[in-house]
Amino acid sequence: MNATARLNHYGITATPEREKILDLLIVEGTCSLNRLSELSVDVDRTTIFRMVRLFQLYGILEERIEMNDTKVFRILPWDPLTIDKNPINFHCKECKSVLKLPWSKSILRAIPASFCVESANLELYGICPECQS
Repeated sequence: MNATARLNHYGITATPEREKILDLLIVEGTCSLNRLSELSVDVDRTTIFRMVRLFQLYGILEERIEMNDTKVFRILPWDPLTIDKNPINFHCKECKSVLKLPWSKSILRAIPASFCVESANLELYGICPECQS
């Protein structure tokens, strides 16, 4: 998946620097801050650090400690663009209908970065707007 699509999916502004760093992480798979600095000499280290933290916040990256105590960042294998293709099923207890709802980005962001989600199926139960009136 390309960096621009992933950034747009999470509602992160796709700046040239963010796209470059995310592209590097996608290609490298796992990368330390030092390696990211070496590969992107035109982006200062503080900016790289802030971007890495932002990507962690949105669950795009996870932080790991290697055997030699080096901190590295790994692109997470979970691709939310495939998960949110399945609708959320809302089951109305009154009229017994099943409504298909779209995924919300806030639901995807709520999943901690340490989780590796491989599939998702969300079922909601309640009373639809028509039955409430």
